[in-house]
Amino acid sequence: MTYKAEAPTRKSDQLGFRPKRFWKTVAVSESDGGFDVRLDGRGVKTPQGRALVVPTKALAEHIAAEWQAVGEHVNYEDMPLTRLGFAAVDRMNDVVEETVVEVLR
Repeated sequence: MTYKAEAPTRKSDQLGFRPKRFWKTVAVSESDGGFDVRLDGRGVKTPQGRALVVPTKALAEHIAAEWQAVGEHVNYEDMPLTRLGFAAVDRMNDVVEETVVEVLR
């Protein structure tokens, strides 16, 4: 007997919703503590609303290339480095916040 594993999907994906591309330009800029990707001059935000800042210019340029390649609608399944960056920033900040709360007790 074989089983086929399927990738988990977001509820918005199940409903067929994908955000429309709203930007014309994609750029990389130096930011506090690293580099960020700019869409029409505005920094990319994670799902939790944090700034997506990565440690190297090369990584930021690869993420920028993913955003540049987006067609009419954003499909995060086609953006593995962006997803990885989102997870790293959001999860790391959660760990830092939990640690600070624990230390202050």
